[in-house]
This record gives sequence, C-alpha cells and structure tokens, in this order.
Amino acid sequence: GMRDALHFVLSKTDVFLPSGPELFTFAEATDEESAAREMLDRGISAVVVKKGAQGAVHYDRSGRIASPGFVVEEIDPTGA
Repeated sequence: GMRDALHFVLSKTDVFLPSGPELFTFAEATDEESAAREMLDRGISAVVVKKGAQGAVHYDRSGRIASPGFVVEEIDPTGA
C-alpha cells in the first residue's frame, strides 16, 4: 500500500526534509531526535526537520545542529 511505497522512496533518499509532524509518519519513535536517528539508521545521510518560523534542525551521523528562524521580506509567495 501507500506506506510501503513511502518506505521504498525513503530507501532511495539521501537527504530527507520533513516537517515535524511528517517525520513521525515514517518513524516508530515518539521524540524528534530518536525519529531522526531512525531515519539515519535506514541509510539516509541527513535529516533536516523544518519548523517554520522556529527554524530547522539538521541531523546526520556526526550530530545535530539547530538553526533558528529569521524574518524575511516576502516578495512573491508563488511556489513557496
């Protein structure tokens, strides 16, 4: 089914950029860091959890880097 198809796509993924809630669709873990580690254990090289205005968190085998969000001037939201 759909879940199997998504897991197949993940097996071919190098960099995974989910939002917080999307991350848990693919992981059994219930906390962000464990869920990201689960993705890394599946062979993904990097997981970047997008958090909107709160920034993003990058996970890879060497650790975790959190980047705060910042204010930008919106010019054209088309395709954003």
